[in-house]
Amino acid sequence: MIAVQTDAVREGVRRGLIQESSVTINKLSFSGDVTFHRLGEDSDISHSKHFSQEISQDDLTWNVVAGLINYYDDKGVDLIIEGMVITPEHVKNLVLKNFKIKAVFVGITDDTSLDIMLEQSNLNKDWIDTKINEHGGDNTVIKKAFNDEIKKSKKVAILANEYGYKFFPFKNNDFEKYCDEIVDYLL
Repeated sequence: MIAVQTDAVREGVRRGLIQESSVTINKLSFSGDVTFHRLGEDSDISHSKHFSQEISQDDLTWNVVAGLINYYDDKGVDLIIEGMVITPEHVKNLVLKNFKIKAVFVGITDDTSLDIMLEQSNLNKDWIDTKINEHGGDNTVIKKAFNDEIKKSKKVAILANEYGYKFFPFKNNDFEKYCDEIVDYLL
């Protein structure tokens, strides 16, 4: 089984296109000409095409991930993918030949988990704690981001339910138990 993290794909896209990491790309604009050759025949041009596209970082990342899904589906290789770029709509719209999809979505739908996350972050000295320290100990930027994620998670929860997928809201401070519950559901 192959495992793919969409964050790793996003990072690869960033580094491959702009040689930067840990930045957010709001939009990319591409245009160019592509010449297609048949496999193994470099001089045999099958067709050419001009393209122009404007795309967001998340959409580009999803397109790459969807390409990986289709590749491994064609090969019959099992795949597990995780990441925030995957939405219930994306999963519902996949057209696959071999894979049987089992999808779950996770998120935070209430702000009571924020204090737990801030406490755990302080203990673990993770990226959240680093970001708070970069702002002189002020957690306002994290709270804003957290509230934005709550809004997104609520939308994902609604769509997951609409499309028949399970949504697991994080509601307690036992992260290992939370993960075990998700794994048990998937197995």
